[in-house]
Amino acid sequence: MSMHVNDFQSEQESRSANSGDSHPKGFSVDSETDGLRETFEEALSILNGESSDSPASTDAVENPDDGIKATPYAKKLDSATEKDFWKARPWLKYVYDLARASRLSPEGLLGAILVRVSALIPPYVVLRLTDWTEPMSLNLNIALIGATGTGKSSLISAACRLVPLPYENPMKELKPKTGESIVSKFAVMVQDKDEKGKPIPGQYHLKVLTDRVELVQTEVSALGASFKMDGSTMLTTLLQAFSNEPIGAETRQKTSSVVLCPYSYRLSAILGVQPSEAHVLFDNTSVGFAGRFIFLLSTDADAPAIRPEKPAERSIFDPARFVESNDFDGLTDLLVAGGLSNLANPDETYRLTELKLPSVIEECVDRARMRGVRGETDELDAHRIELQAKIAALFSLFDSRGKGWEYRVTRKDWELAGVFLLFSDRARSYCLNERARLERQRRARKIVDGELAKQMADVDMAEGHLLETMDKVLKYLSRRGEPVQGLDVSRAINEKWRKDVYFAIERLHKTGRVKLVEKAGTTASSLWALADVQ
Repeated sequence: MSMHVNDFQSEQESRSANSGDSHPKGFSVDSETDGLRETFEEALSILNGESSDSPASTDAVENPDDGIKATPYAKKLDSATEKDFWKARPWLKYVYDLARASRLSPEGLLGAILVRVSALIPPYVVLRLTDWTEPMSLNLNIALIGATGTGKSSLISAACRLVPLPYENPMKELKPKTGESIVSKFAVMVQDKDEKGKPIPGQYHLKVLTDRVELVQTEVSALGASFKMDGSTMLTTLLQAFSNEPIGAETRQKTSSVVLCPYSYRLSAILGVQPSEAHVLFDNTSVGFAGRFIFLLSTDADAPAIRPEKPAERSIFDPARFVESNDFDGLTDLLVAGGLSNLANPDETYRLTELKLPSVIEECVDRARMRGVRGETDELDAHRIELQAKIAALFSLFDSRGKGWEYRVTRKDWELAGVFLLFSDRARSYCLNERARLERQRRARKIVDGELAKQMADVDMAEGHLLETMDKVLKYLSRRGEPVQGLDVSRAINEKWRKDVYFAIERLHKTGRVKLVEKAGTTASSLWALADVQ
């Protein structure tokens, strides 16, 4: 048997109205109401972000260094800058118009397209920031930020339709489960066979399957689950891939004992991230995971009420125009050698094709590297220069300003890439703030639920005690067989149940099991007897 909290409080209050009656075991109405009020006030303060341990504000702060700004960034994305960005290039305007007509996020669609294009480009196409830095990979990571139902999967599908996979392009799509599964998508060790087709014990050769992969994971929680697996190398693999480091390992299982050296693989990733699950990214900020991503909203708050017409179809990027050989002979030699420096003649065996950046950015790169080596760079923006450079390089490829891979990134490409990172700043701030809000909401709910559970536990205990007392009263009245004053009933009952006797008599009277023989003011002075059983 159970009672609602409010019902129990009403019965407690009615008990106190009986003059001379003792209060039964249970909670005090005033004290418990005050406690519940304090609980809700505490929960409300947490929801309003007033808790002393709530996350710090992400408001922008000024930084004296021009061009390189600390986190949070002083420069914000205003409406004028955003409009100019989408009008800067015909293909950008097309992406924007198509997204609006398809009820998709323009920035999210652009991000999905950039990842797609990055994954289609062979890994020997690299980007050199300055003459004194090593060539950099074009591997790119994008996080689409939005709650469920905001179109993250639709953005990825739309990008695939806009940039279809050419027949001769070896790029593969992968929904990864482990770090090892990523490496094995590129290459495996195959056991040699003799003339009769029988495996030769202990003899293996390397077989390259592809040199480029696009990782697609629309539920970041699945990625988080893979991080927690015993012996998981997923996080390490993704961290190393962005920076063009060796991935894979030599293992006891010979078929999967593969190490991909720098410049031998293209690995770009796109994730669907709900703010409630964003901890998968931000909990690994200290190792640079979140800082390796560009964040983009999958929502469009300014979507017009009347859906615009779709623009006339056009091609925005055609990777088929780039002539390349897919026999992987040079790549196999590179992997067997273990790196470019181990090749006898790298320019002939596996020649890198460098995209050039404008000299104007050298000062920006120098300042970023200086702040990094001094330990002054915020963890979330430790790779900002690399991200901007990769986006600028991809922008240059969209405009077909050269033959093959003979491209030079312009200052305008660099500036547009900088604006694109402001989209990322906005989405990342939203994600952090929404994540903090949801966490405050969870904590407040936990406090309220805990207090209500405690009160219900108190109610259940008091109710159980009352039922025992009612049983004692019925047995006593049955033994007496005649009307008895409530006071005499109380005196006859053991002290353990005595303080609830009057309340038990009232409850039994209401339920028709005890009758009032003679009313004399209070429960204690009135005469009571067992009700007649029909």
